[in-house]
Amino acid sequence: MKHSNLFRTGLILVVMATFIFQAAFCRAAVIHVRSDGNDAQSGATWSGAKQTIQAAVTAAGQGDEIWVAAGTYAEHVKNKVVGETAVDVALYGGFIGNESARDQRNWNANVTIIDGGGGPFPTPPESGSVVTIDSGAGQAMRIDGFRIIRGHAMAGGGISVTGAAPVITNNTIQNNTGSVGGGILIYNYKITPPQSHAVVTDNTIVDNYAVEAGGGIAVVGSERIVTYDRASPIISRNSILRNISEFHGGGIGIYGHAGPQVLNNMILANTAAYAEADFMGNGGGIYASSRDVDDTPLQYTVCAPVITTNVIAANGANFGGGIHLWDTDVDHGGIPSVTNNTVVANNGSGISWITTSPVVQNNLVAFNSRGFEQGDAQSPATTFRSNSVYGNQLWDENTNYTGFADQTGANGNISADPLLANFKIGDFHLRTGSPCINAGHTPAIGAGWMDIDGQDRIIGAAVDIGADESDGTVGSVPTPVYHVSTTGSDGQNGSGWATAKRTVSAGIAAAAQTGGEVWVAAGTYVERNSLPAFVYLYGGFAGDETSRSSRSIAAHPTILDGGGIPTVINCLKAGYQVSTVDGFTIQNGGAYTGGQVPTGSQGYKGRGGGIYCQVSSSLIRNNIIQHNSLGNPFDSANKTGYGAGVYTYLSYSLIENNTIFENETINSLSGQGGGLFFFRSMPTVKNNHISGNKAKFGAAIYSLYANPRIIGNIIEGNTFYNNMPGYYMGAADGAVTLDMNWDFLVEKNLIRGNTAGATGGVGAGINAKSNLAGRIQNNLILGNNANGMGGGIYALAPLNAASSLFIINNTIVANTGASYGMEQGGGLALSIPPAITLPDPIANRIVVANNIIAFNSSGIFETLTTPMVAPTLIKNDIFNTGSNYINLTQGAADIHADPRFINRTGADFHLATDSPCIDAGDNAVAALAFTDYDGIVRIIDGNGDGSAWVDMGAFEYRNSAYQFTGDVNHDGAVDLTDAVLILQILSGIAPAQPAFKDADISQDGKIGMAEIIFILQKTAGIR
Repeated sequence: MKHSNLFRTGLILVVMATFIFQAAFCRAAVIHVRSDGNDAQSGATWSGAKQTIQAAVTAAGQGDEIWVAAGTYAEHVKNKVVGETAVDVALYGGFIGNESARDQRNWNANVTIIDGGGGPFPTPPESGSVVTIDSGAGQAMRIDGFRIIRGHAMAGGGISVTGAAPVITNNTIQNNTGSVGGGILIYNYKITPPQSHAVVTDNTIVDNYAVEAGGGIAVVGSERIVTYDRASPIISRNSILRNISEFHGGGIGIYGHAGPQVLNNMILANTAAYAEADFMGNGGGIYASSRDVDDTPLQYTVCAPVITTNVIAANGANFGGGIHLWDTDVDHGGIPSVTNNTVVANNGSGISWITTSPVVQNNLVAFNSRGFEQGDAQSPATTFRSNSVYGNQLWDENTNYTGFADQTGANGNISADPLLANFKIGDFHLRTGSPCINAGHTPAIGAGWMDIDGQDRIIGAAVDIGADESDGTVGSVPTPVYHVSTTGSDGQNGSGWATAKRTVSAGIAAAAQTGGEVWVAAGTYVERNSLPAFVYLYGGFAGDETSRSSRSIAAHPTILDGGGIPTVINCLKAGYQVSTVDGFTIQNGGAYTGGQVPTGSQGYKGRGGGIYCQVSSSLIRNNIIQHNSLGNPFDSANKTGYGAGVYTYLSYSLIENNTIFENETINSLSGQGGGLFFFRSMPTVKNNHISGNKAKFGAAIYSLYANPRIIGNIIEGNTFYNNMPGYYMGAADGAVTLDMNWDFLVEKNLIRGNTAGATGGVGAGINAKSNLAGRIQNNLILGNNANGMGGGIYALAPLNAASSLFIINNTIVANTGASYGMEQGGGLALSIPPAITLPDPIANRIVVANNIIAFNSSGIFETLTTPMVAPTLIKNDIFNTGSNYINLTQGAADIHADPRFINRTGADFHLATDSPCIDAGDNAVAALAFTDYDGIVRIIDGNGDGSAWVDMGAFEYRNSAYQFTGDVNHDGAVDLTDAVLILQILSGIAPAQPAFKDADISQDGKIGMAEIIFILQKTAGIR
């Protein structure tokens, strides 16, 4: 029978080196250690035990064993060295304190902790490595059966191995800190003379974080050690959980001349790139490179890890949320082997590589933000065989393969739902009927291999794909539910409302052990929490529901209150869409001021007053996020703040259906993102109401070095306080500020009544500056006011643009943009700096097409540059109170007529029947949207002349032909083009409902062959 929960590792794989060691040293002397012992005693018996582990190490001789009883040992342990030669001893934890044989111990039941005292996450004080092993220690040096915690060192917060070859087994390594290799660092930086060799096996390694190298374990080469050729440990049967590195290798970092075997490990919820620096970290689960720890090349090094039968899930990084392989020196044999791993729900690509040529076989890669990713075109040919790649997606787009061709159907590669037991709670076993069963390439499997549970690797006709070998006993595993209520008690188990826990933190802690949902009843909970992977937090319950669908969020407000201190919810080490915050009022992450002077030093600098999502992609839905506050200009520090409501870093979060209201970032010089702030992220911000937020820059949304999709939101009334000269003097730029992003999409939003009131304020609605690419399309931009340039939109196109900035099919009405009485683009302001010494890489850096820019204080303004670089203007209706064009020439095909809205005073900006904007746009615009603001298909023959052209503005006019049943594309006819469009919907090429409101012809709630048959019959005249 399979184990039902993969948080526990199951059976132990005993490698040959372990057998050799035990046989050779079975007659070794034993030194005993108890927490109530005395270091003056010999340690020869339990009654005469020593008190500290280090004292026992100092007293031991070559080949001795040290048995340590359960308890906590607050110390740092270093191996014994005589002269320059290590004295190898074997350290064993997990004893009760009365055993006479080593095999009587139980390290899971008798927890033996070595505590480095480094302090709490995320900023522990420097403490040094908990365990240090160096000076040529060999495989007789052993660390076995310990929990190693709270180390914080430049190299190896938990265990630092330098020029040595220990066996590290059966340990739990947690809450340590490091810069690279958060859990384990394998490092050899020289090969002349050859370096270290280590064996690391049977460990549980969790919650590590180090400053320089190796949060959990660092294996570092030493120039004087010549015994071993390269760092080639065996890392097997470990649980490597929730480790953090500042840069590369959240779980395991492999550097330089190294060839480790990484076998049968659980590598879950580790994080790389914690430092939030320009130098972003890669390899959330595993990172491997022949380079040095600072990424500089090393001469003659070869990195060839063997990565087999691991579960690698819910990790996060920039490249390679699961595994990242970089420059392993393939020319000299640095060819990584990646076989039979299960790689699921990682934040970032499941497996990625750059300038290397791995052998990739029998892996299950599913439900990551991207599946397989080749980062450069120069990588040599890869052996890619019998992998299952399924359900990897971003923005509802298939991302199974990035950077190289889809391999489905070639060399045994498949793409089908793997039917996992329940990956949402961390159970990655194959269910009966999985297409991965017997689908692998059997010759890739070595003799004696076992699966992740220690079962035979081949049970059926062929090896299974992934880390689990199905034995036919696993079905769908249910999701546990834990209950929380203001009338509960944390001493209860939370399994029902009658036994509910009292605090949200207790509910999260319980769910973190098994994975599961936390249902929170109405009430106020003054606490701040971290949300890990596989935990789903839901509010809005009365306290008697038996199904989540029965809750009513509005009727039963569930309040998470930070008590005036940020952050209310930290989404850390939370994977890709395997954590949720849904149905809460999230408030008082920082003391909300409403624009008044904070009391004393009140106010906090930081990121994310309400929600902070770092290297994780949580689902943030159906919440009210309000009255969170960061910053304080009224003290000497002028405290900084970013994202008072929500802050994300390296995140693909879905932020949907929330009310984000009256959050404030009150730094008066550089406060950014009153509502939301995105840094190096790719979030989807959809159908939210974002209003009344305050910040100097980006009062509603600030996006920096990112690629957001901002779709279908109401963004209104956002600004900055303007009530204290010298401090609060209005917003400097747009409600939505897009700054140096590599791309973005702003689509189908209502952006109205926002103010950039500071002198020289720009882009009150949208400020898009120095982005490499972007699209602003199908938006209603109404009544925004800039005390400077661009009441509706300000756009600056940089010289290094990678593509045009498209401003297409927007309705931009009643905005003002002026400074000192000089009109500077009520509707739109543009700045296109000229190329001075280099040719302009983009011919049309800003394209303005098919827009209605009407009834603004002025139309389009361009800043004065020498020489002037003109935007590309294509078929816009420019009809304004002031000048239509300032400092630029009108577009040749622009018109200047009242757009004839149905009811402008009533805010209905659909086109009336006699509008000159109907069929007046250009169909050939490169980035033309498929649907309009309402989700109606674009390019309808609105004027009935038999020729369909896109309309100007955010709305496509719907003529009487629109009523035809079966006219899916709304071109006035039911024909084969409608059948083709339905086929595109079914295949995923075109979006599904509700974008096509008439596609469900049969009205059965789905789109399928019934619709196609109807259209074919209609076309043939049968109907």
